[in-house]
This record gives sequence, structure tokens and C-alpha cells, in this order.
Amino acid sequence: MTTTPGPSSTPSAPRITSSPRPSGPPPVPTAPPAVTVRPASATALRHVGLGVVAFFALGILGLPAAARGLDRAAGTAVGMAAMVLGAVVLALLVRRYGRSLVAEIELGYTTSRPRTASWWLHNGPKRGRSVVWDLSGLWFLRPSGEVRAAPQPTPHPPGWYASPRDPARLELWTGCQWSGLLGARTDGLLPL
Repeated sequence: MTTTPGPSSTPSAPRITSSPRPSGPPPVPTAPPAVTVRPASATALRHVGLGVVAFFALGILGLPAAARGLDRAAGTAVGMAAMVLGAVVLALLVRRYGRSLVAEIELGYTTSRPRTASWWLHNGPKRGRSVVWDLSGLWFLRPSGEVRAAPQPTPHPPGWYASPRDPARLELWTGCQWSGLLGARTDGLLPL
């Protein structure tokens, strides 16, 4: 499934250094952690879905109604402005979902389980490349904190590891492949 080696096959595998923080991701907790990321990734994903529905509803129902009382040029300008605004809002919602999911991964749990996704706009993989995720090594929780599934044993759960591309930086491991998302920080915290 993956063409690049995982964290264990790189010369810069995660290890504890003399600094107070580990250079890799925190270990997956043995007990379910509290859901502290707000909004939870499941909630943020629901907002993305609602945003998509609103975007198309506005385009199909709202824009023709708004443009009826305007001349052709003004109606076109209103329509284009609404579509651009809707696309920007959708992009921000998708980015918020990605940030929520990555923040949850750092804490050893997730409230959503994407199979493939690529939601970052910079510092990420090349355009057109989707990233495959395997989050089974993390706690799967509901936004309320209820356990949906315990983590499966895995040597390298998703998280920040020393990058095979640049060992001085951290890269997000998705559980089955390198995401291409590099962090400039070295303390394991979200570099976005």
C-alpha cells in the first residue's frame, strides 16, 4: 500500500532525547483520553458536509432568486461573488477539519476516521495526491468522549516522526504512509 518506508525503517526513527519533550509523537494512552480538541474532528467534518449542502443550495435556489431583480451584469456579479465566498468558506472548513484531526492524533485519539484525504493548502503533498490514512492505532472516540473502538496494537501509530526527507524536521505519519506534511518545530506539536 505504501511506496515509502515507515518510521521504523528510517535511520532517524523516533527516540527520546535529553530535552524535556520526546522527538517523536507521544505514546498512545493506555486509557481513553478526554476529548479536548474543539471542535472535534467529527464535528468539523459535519460542518464541512453542511457547508457543501449550503453551497449547492445557494447556487441552485438562492442565486437565481437574488438575481431576478437585477440586470444581467449585476446578477452575474452577485452570482460570482457568492460562489467565490462560498468556495472560500468551504476551503476554511476543510482546513479546520484537517487541523482538528491532526491535533487529535497528537493526543492519541480521533473522533473521525478518514480513509483517504488531503486537506492542507501549503506544506503538504503535491497537488492531486491523496493521502491514505490508517488510524486504527489510536483511540476512536465520539465527540462526547464515549469509546467507539480501542486502539489496535501497531509499532508506529499515526503521529509526528523524524522525516525521511529531512531528518531535522518532523513529518506526519498517517499510520501507513508519509503524508508529506513537514513541521518546522521539533517538539512534536502541531506545526501548522
